[in-house]
Amino acid sequence: LMIALFALLSEQSVHYAWRLQASGEVSATLQWPVFWMPLVVAFCSGASALVVLHNLFHPGKVMIKP
Repeated sequence: LMIALFALLSEQSVHYAWRLQASGEVSATLQWPVFWMPLVVAFCSGASALVVLHNLFHPGKVMIKP
C-alpha cells in the first residue's frame, strides 16, 4: 500500500510541476520559477517507494553497514 501511495504522490507531483511550468508560475517576492519544488517532492517520494520495495523483497537485510 505504501509503494502505491508514494508512486501516486510522485506521479501527481510531476504532473503538477508540468502545469506550473506551462503557466509560468513564479514566487511572489523573488520571481523565481517554482516548478522545481514539486519535482523535488516527486524525486524523494519515488526514492521512498524504491526503498520500501527493496525492504519488501529483502526483509531484515541491512542496507548500510556501519
